[in-house]
Amino acid sequence: MAITKNYTTDQGVVCPNAYIVIGNINYTKFPPVVPSVTIPTATATAQVYFAQANREANQKPLVTFNLVFSPDMTQNIVPQAYTALKALPEMAGAVDC
Repeated sequence: MAITKNYTTDQGVVCPNAYIVIGNINYTKFPPVVPSVTIPTATATAQVYFAQANREANQKPLVTFNLVFSPDMTQNIVPQAYTALKALPEMAGAVDC
């Protein structure tokens, strides 16, 4: 599972067909900031590669960042992470691949 989109890094690297994957997802039932709140949260780590070939060649991602979302734990968490990723303003126009 991955998404693609035109992406420009903070350093100005233009990726006309960046390949973006969720590298890992960490789930916690109780957010560490407010332990008394029982809303489950998850943190997904997104990795941006110049292109799919770079990922397949086991190269390091150009950019790595985290996003936090509230998953429905009765459903598969991976598609939910990609939905949260695509909802970010900087991911507007991203498509599944």
